[in-house]
Amino acid sequence: MTDRPTDSTFEALVQTLKKDRDELRLQIHLASLETQSEWHKLEAKFNSIEPKLASFVKDAKTSAHDVGEATQRAAKELGKAYQRLKKKFD
Repeated sequence: MTDRPTDSTFEALVQTLKKDRDELRLQIHLASLETQSEWHKLEAKFNSIEPKLASFVKDAKTSAHDVGEATQRAAKELGKAYQRLKKKFD
């Protein structure tokens, strides 16, 4: 059985995503069209899950366990996508 994610887990995840996002935003204007297209897709995903993450952090004690896990998985996938995109700038 998976442990229930904590408020601090989600807060740290959101902060990491925001940091990666901010770093990429600074570099994206110089990127290729393919990279810019990928960025726009990731922005849409971020804008979709950020309110869910924020809401979950706020209401973690009353949120359903499976919703929290699904949101955490989505955030981790987004984080991995950010890391893939960041490697293009290395």
